Amino acid sequence: MGQVKHSQDQILSSVTTLCTKLNTLIDTRLHIDPSRVATSTQGPGYVPTGSRADNRNIPSSVQASVPLTTTLDPRITRTVPQEIAPANNRVCINLDGQDIYFDKSDLPDPPAVHFSDNISALFREWHESRRLVVAGHGIPIKYWDKLYQKRNGFVNTDAWRAIKVEWGNWKFLVDEHARFPTDEAFWDAHSNEKGERMSYQHILDKLQHSRCCTDDADYSAAIQYFQGNLEHPDARGAFKYKKGGVWRVASRKLVVARIWRKLLEQDPEVRAKWVAMQVNGPPGE
Repeated sequence: MGQVKHSQDQILSSVTTLCTKLNTLIDTRLHIDPSRVATSTQGPGYVPTGSRADNRNIPSSVQASVPLTTTLDPRITRTVPQEIAPANNRVCINLDGQDIYFDKSDLPDPPAVHFSDNISALFREWHESRRLVVAGHGIPIKYWDKLYQKRNGFVNTDAWRAIKVEWGNWKFLVDEHARFPTDEAFWDAHSNEKGERMSYQHILDKLQHSRCCTDDADYSAAIQYFQGNLEHPDARGAFKYKKGGVWRVASRKLVVARIWRKLLEQDPEVRAKWVAMQVNGPPGE
């Protein structure tokens, strides 16, 4: 009787060791091939009916002490979703030198917000805002275009169309605000004769009129500087762009004016020559 008990104890110890090794092996392989876990509906110790590894040669006392089927390690449910999530949904955007990782499917629609009654709030939230939160990070309004323009790859919808015009107006106002050292200086320049602050739309209309006049002047300046030839070698191809596989030369006034202002800002040689032309007149005069 003692020998039988000893034999049963040995079998119990062997089966227990085997189960421990089996669980360890499953834990190890889980991180290598998570797809096996995802497709399995049984526990790691599942033994099919009719298998050779049945219980015919194991005493009943051992069967009662050590189950031949085990449940799936609960850690699997915490690991598998992250491992098998579609990789193409996980993206990263860098804003102000900080990487923000998020799932594209979690990106909300653009916030429905207007600043016509609170322009000062626009100036603040352009640089720091929590109206749009992505992965716990508040996204400044100035970066909304990076998230919602289709070409950046974060959305597959036309969400940007809903805010494109208004966002452009916000940028127009913020750029104007940046020309002044303080809010007070901005409002001094955009108040009527009675000292009353102009409305949102009134300021936009004023800036648009001013920009048109500026565009006209800058377009004429570019034509004068390059002697009517925007393909002049001194332009270094600045006015050229490619469309439909064909190189073209910009002709719209506002586009030419914008490029001209950029040249004056970034090219010291062009800037110096233009100043000289203002003093001495165009070449040949």
